[in-house]
Amino acid sequence: MKPRDLARSGLMMALVFVTTRAFVLPIPQTKGFFNLGEAAIYLAAVLFGPAVGVTRATTIEDAIQL
Repeated sequence: MKPRDLARSGLMMALVFVTTRAFVLPIPQTKGFFNLGEAAIYLAAVLFGPAVGVTRATTIEDAIQL
């Protein structure tokens, strides 16, 4: 992976984190919530293709298994 792609991937991870944590709307009827993190994930997939998504998913899976 090129350094530029790695930097873009890191920026998109930060964007996903911020939109997930900052824009949470509770839904009392279902005792759930809605956030904009999913929109940021889809935006990353559209802008940068599957390479960024696959790399991040693999890294997250590896971190969970530890």
